[in-house]
Amino acid sequence: MNEQRSKLNEYWTEVITDFISSGLSQKEYAKQKNLKAYSLGYWYRKYSTGFSGFVEAVDNPSNDHDLLTSSIEITINKMKIVIKDSFDEELLLKVIRTVKKI
Repeated sequence: MNEQRSKLNEYWTEVITDFISSGLSQKEYAKQKNLKAYSLGYWYRKYSTGFSGFVEAVDNPSNDHDLLTSSIEITINKMKIVIKDSFDEELLLKVIRTVKKI
């Protein structure tokens, strides 16, 4: 992803997060923030259908000597989630649901 597109995604992710927490309608929010309502609607639809900015997942063994103990790091925007090999599946599902709401 090029730098310009990455910055655009980051900007709109922040705008949509702020919009969701505002409790305003799209029209009211767009007017308050001097945005085009159709642009806000476009990015809101994109965001609500699974777009959440740039996502990076990395498989990181803890060290060269102990490959049985590993972790996966998932970075979503500025949040980092580290999943160890002995993770609680139910807790991970709750975290994913919560992150989707952001």
